Amino acid sequence: MRWNQRLNNEPSRYYYINSEHKERWKEPTVIKNKGEQFYHSIFVKSLYFDAFSFQAAAEEKQEALIVGTRSDSQFRFLRKKLATILRIKRRPFLKVFAEKLISEYEEKNILPAVCHESLRKTLTTIYEMQPRIFTSLNLEQKKIMVGLLQILLESNNKNVLPALLSSAIDLTPDEQSELEKLFY
Repeated sequence: MRWNQRLNNEPSRYYYINSEHKERWKEPTVIKNKGEQFYHSIFVKSLYFDAFSFQAAAEEKQEALIVGTRSDSQFRFLRKKLATILRIKRRPFLKVFAEKLISEYEEKNILPAVCHESLRKTLTTIYEMQPRIFTSLNLEQKKIMVGLLQILLESNNKNVLPALLSSAIDLTPDEQSELEKLFY
């Protein structure tokens, strides 16, 4: 569920609901709103949470034999899938912010004077897939990143970028395909 504004000044959260429609646990989602204002909540209702133990890690070892815990493989798998779904849902929303990033890079002369459309498209695509890559960079770091991307795009080795990004970001098959089309 996406909200127009932050709810009670709290971070976006996952809510785990049991079969009786009772909240068993809540925790912040993996997306940290860094200026893009993508406020959201994810509600997960399942029988799985009826006997689930949300206790601290030290207490989980005893209960892990009996019920599900936050450290078991099913729960980790669920959280990974939820994070992927969130990234997919947020991506169209990030297009606007990617355009703002390109405008900012042009205004601050971070982009080279002669900038090929492929560099703009690469920056936009990477931002839409993982905007966190661009946060907290100082001016020099931004210029270095843009310069390295430009060198890579102009070289015969531009096909290494999808593999590099895949090693750092958990890409969906569609995102992987999009990157491959962009660089081949």
